Amino acid sequence: MKAHGFTRKDLNRLEMQEAILDAVLEDHEADPGEKPKVHDRSAIDPIAYAVLTAKNEEEASWRKNYLLSNSRFRSALEAYRESTFILLKPVRKWIVDDGIRCIDNLDECYEVFVRILRECEIEFREIGSEIGFLEERVSWLMGLCML
Repeated sequence: MKAHGFTRKDLNRLEMQEAILDAVLEDHEADPGEKPKVHDRSAIDPIAYAVLTAKNEEEASWRKNYLLSNSRFRSALEAYRESTFILLKPVRKWIVDDGIRCIDNLDECYEVFVRILRECEIEFREIGSEIGFLEERVSWLMGLCML
């Protein structure tokens, strides 16, 4: 975001989400190494934010379809479908404003992620407050990697 001069005020700009999509895909393409891999971002993120920040449902649908049709995303989608995504349910008491992410509509954001993951036929697991401490979360994740 900084390289392009984007700030939180630009979150609603499709250009910002497209730049993030390209950066995430570049990062993932540059790291074809061994599995398992853990990424804290995916190309789903900018698609979800493009939907969330749209002015209306029609624009949201157009933005989503525009980003989903990106040829590099379509290639990444195959790898995503062979992966397991971990979706963090919003736990309000853990949320800290980092000055970048939009934290106003956490529940809607979560629902948009779920819809897009399902639409893209990407397997995902969810973690909420039932796995609270960082050590527990790491152990849980490592257990998934051993399957």
